Amino acid sequence: MFILKFSNDQRYQQEIAELVLCIQREDRNCVKLKAERLLSIINDEIKELYSKL
Repeated sequence: MFILKFSNDQRYQQEIAELVLCIQREDRNCVKLKAERLLSIINDEIKELYSKL
């Protein structure tokens, strides 16, 4: 369910698209920032799921 939501959520798609652009530009600082942001969003989502258990 989480993976389905992840792939269908526009917020994730936008973050991934921005991360890919950073990778293509070979901008390490940008990659680091975007990856941290994406992981933060995923972490928040996991915390929310656990709170519902």
